[in-house]
Amino acid sequence: MSNDNMTNPDQRRSVAACLVQGVYILERDRQENHQASEALAPPWWNFFQFDLHSQLIDDVDSCIFGAIYKSKHPPSQHTPFYGIAFRGTLIKGNVFSHDLELDIHIIKNGLHLNIKIRYHYASG
Repeated sequence: MSNDNMTNPDQRRSVAACLVQGVYILERDRQENHQASEALAPPWWNFFQFDLHSQLIDDVDSCIFGAIYKSKHPPSQHTPFYGIAFRGTLIKGNVFSHDLELDIHIIKNGLHLNIKIRYHYASG
């Protein structure tokens, strides 16, 4: 994928959507214990010339809720060097109850309150 295409807003939205989908699939790979060659997530960012820089992992249930991606190309006016993506609520798997608990907390208290979520980075 050429960096020249990043001037197109539709292209940028497609890249962003794929990076978010990559986080969902990272979590599924974790739940299903897919290792290296079995992992289904890397094509979601590799196609757009990104590397997985770090995973954002919740300390409560060890789920992956986000990722930081690093471009394989130098930054330019239209191409970011880093991308950050977060997944939404999963309705399947062993993280559903924790995701739902966080959703209820946000609905009940709003986003303006400081929600304390413990997490750590894991290098990709």
